Amino acid sequence: DVEALTANEKIDQLETEMEAVEGATEATKDPLTLIKEQLQGDGFATIVEARSFAKKAGFEGDTKAVDELIERATVAAARDIVAAYPEPKEAYKELVALYGRQPRLGSRTSESVSNQAYSTPVPLAYVASKLAGVAQAETVYEPTAGNGALLIEADPETQAIAANELDKGRAAALKKQGFTTTTKDATEAVMAAKSMDSVIANPPFGAVREGGESKSWLIDGWRTTAIDHAIALKALDSLKDDGNAVLLLGGVKADTVEEKRKGYRAQAKREFYWRLYNTYNVVDHFTISGDLYEKQGA
Repeated sequence: DVEALTANEKIDQLETEMEAVEGATEATKDPLTLIKEQLQGDGFATIVEARSFAKKAGFEGDTKAVDELIERATVAAARDIVAAYPEPKEAYKELVALYGRQPRLGSRTSESVSNQAYSTPVPLAYVASKLAGVAQAETVYEPTAGNGALLIEADPETQAIAANELDKGRAAALKKQGFTTTTKDATEAVMAAKSMDSVIANPPFGAVREGGESKSWLIDGWRTTAIDHAIALKALDSLKDDGNAVLLLGGVKADTVEEKRKGYRAQAKREFYWRLYNTYNVVDHFTISGDLYEKQGA
């Protein structure tokens, strides 16, 4: 009985020591890593739960900063999935599950509203990346890179990745991921003409109000008030003749086919798509539901 008690005591002691080591290991991890690991496990049922977790992990930012941290952690977890699952169907399935574990990121600031900074959901980002051939390209350009969702297949160590992002906080996060980062206005020329194998973009949509009026941009002699159209055409200037591009652009919110047809016949969209189709070899054009952006705060 004495020996058994001594043995049990030793087991208890070992368990206590192991818990202490595990606790010390957790304490050395940064909040981003801890949130990423939580997303890879049970995830977060609500944003309130996620904010509480971030605070316990030592993060002291405001609600918008927490949303940004969670988004960066989601992108980091998505990169891990892409690396672990070379089969696209399996990777996509895992990314959908990851998105399900992400809370709704609804915090907005005056700057994020002005920039219309709704990031791409990671499952959609993966599909876009596949279509744009990002993983196979030597040079890649993302004009509105956000926290890097559209670049989850990109490898900054073996590829030349140009990530442009107006928001300085997001640009700094992109730089930490290893990307060559700029903070220029994407409606202007950022990359040299015909220099990129792949262009991938999910620019902010629609009109931008400035001084009570809609801001406009002159692109190759054509004026538009739609910022996504201006960014798309400028980004495509950098695409090589044999390159690939995927653009996620503002669509038409309509309940019927006739209403959608009418929306696409409006002057702004009609003129934009005329230029797009007459300048580039557009191989596909399809509509995705805006509901996919619900967890991104849209």
